[in-house]
Amino acid sequence: MNIILKHRNKKLNLTIKIGFFILAISLVIGFVKFVSFTTVAKPVAFTELYFVNHGGLPKNADVGETRNFAFTVHNLENTNMDYSFEVYLLQNGQRKIIDEGVFNLKNNEFGEKEVSFELTENVRAEVVVELTNKQQSIHFWLAEI
Repeated sequence: MNIILKHRNKKLNLTIKIGFFILAISLVIGFVKFVSFTTVAKPVAFTELYFVNHGGLPKNADVGETRNFAFTVHNLENTNMDYSFEVYLLQNGQRKIIDEGVFNLKNNEFGEKEVSFELTENVRAEVVVELTNKQQSIHFWLAEI
């Protein structure tokens, strides 16, 4: 009887050891998968919006004087995108739309727009370019003459 109990205990101990070994291997595999999924580099998706020749942006303008500038949209969203844009002038709290439209850009494609405008008042003004569907904008100021 004693020999049978010893044999059963050895079998039970071996079964427990095998169970712990399988559990340990499963935990290691799970940890490796978790680390690999969380550390794999995913492509970053974003849009560039900037002024062409930012150093040459108008610094001031007289009423009725035509000024020009250009801006660029660069699609780095890893998919084709439609970019709705609005260009507007802020003078004395009044918003005047200068230009608006849509760029249909493939991934890594550029869209450039040349804009002309005139001031209606001789006051400090802000010129804003906004990608309305991206909540992204750039701007510059015109000094009062």
